[in-house]
Amino acid sequence: MIVVFDLDGTLIDSAADIHAAVNHVLTENGLPPLPLTAVRSFIGEGTRVLMQRVIAAVGGDPALLEQWHASFLAEYERNPAVRTTVFPGVREALGQLRGRGARLGLCTNKPARATGLLLEALDLAVFEQVTAGDTLAERKPSPLPVLHTIDLLGGGEAVFIGDSEIDARAAQAGEIPFGIFTGGYAREDLDMFPSRFRFSDWSELPALVDPAASPA
Repeated sequence: MIVVFDLDGTLIDSAADIHAAVNHVLTENGLPPLPLTAVRSFIGEGTRVLMQRVIAAVGGDPALLEQWHASFLAEYERNPAVRTTVFPGVREALGQLRGRGARLGLCTNKPARATGLLLEALDLAVFEQVTAGDTLAERKPSPLPVLHTIDLLGGGEAVFIGDSEIDARAAQAGEIPFGIFTGGYAREDLDMFPSRFRFSDWSELPALVDPAASPA
């Protein structure tokens, strides 16, 4: 069994560090900070789209995108895991799945460098394959990054675990079985999307992925 995970809002609550890096950019440009709730709602489609939304929210010049994006990445990579937390039960669930022989992959829209720094800082560097937002020409909600990750893990029976409509659309377009973590950053009603299962407690996941391996 192959299990591929989204990162932000699925395995980790990273909004606070993303928020801090966004407000660092705004402050250095003489603008007032944005609230955490606003920045959290911008997360999901990669850091470039994040900064496009930030610029729109503050009425900034779209021509500043490249400069602001570079500034955001530099600040975020300096402090990727100061406030970020791993959702309770994630490490244990990943360990159980690996113990049962599952092959684990990660598919995130976050850039590869920031992803690597974050996984190391949070002791989550347990994935056999990682597809980041700059690995391919397309990012989620395209299904290609998820399918690419599954292919790298050998193909076959697989499930994709995510928290948002971005993940749901990628799974639906790729006809990939989808599991929804309900405690993440979804902006849309995920009841609109097909799913194999949904969960709010990470201790439930191993049995949902592999019911046959559950204790009697």
